[in-house]
Amino acid sequence: MFSIQGISEKMLGPTTPPQVTYGLTEFGQDVAEPLTDLFDRITRRLPPDRRPPRDG
Repeated sequence: MFSIQGISEKMLGPTTPPQVTYGLTEFGQDVAEPLTDLFDRITRRLPPDRRPPRDG
């Protein structure tokens, strides 16, 4: 769904079986930071036991 909207892209490597790699498009990178900030603001308001785990 996101690749259709230009947020992510799917790249196929020339291997057998094909190596599939996903990444953000330039547009996806532009919107990632404000969305992460919004997510952080929302989760800070949740009680600690209700907060989702975060990577990194």
